[in-house]
Amino acid sequence: PTYPFEDQPHIGAGPAAVRALHRWALATESEELARAARRLWEPMAARTGGLFSAGVALAGAELDLPGTTVIVEGEGPEADALLKAAWSSPQPNLVVFRGSPPPPFRLPTAVRSVAGGSTARALVCVGVSCRAPITEPRELSRSLGSVAG
Repeated sequence: PTYPFEDQPHIGAGPAAVRALHRWALATESEELARAARRLWEPMAARTGGLFSAGVALAGAELDLPGTTVIVEGEGPEADALLKAAWSSPQPNLVVFRGSPPPPFRLPTAVRSVAGGSTARALVCVGVSCRAPITEPRELSRSLGSVAG
């Protein structure tokens, strides 16, 4: 049987699977999963080119963007505000953790030696490059906004 292709206005199951697999690869730093996400996406893109397949296009674009990881450390209302600012970001490929991530997730290599502070702060890493710790929610929102632009 054949089924109608639907990828607008809802993202199709295939592109959703690519996006989920790619984000899992970013969060676990797994090259194998990243390659699997791309292998899954390539035949979709070949079959649906020119068909207004927004989900396939979105998944493909995200495959080429670096992952952004935010680790919020500390406790209390300051840490809660930083976490809320991170979760509110529309940044693609964003992975947010409160404290050190549990296995199989990993801290980005650049922050493994500095993580674990008690002061409320956010550590923002794009790919393998990390920024100075951020303590203000507005600054975190600004920082995440500048990642895409």
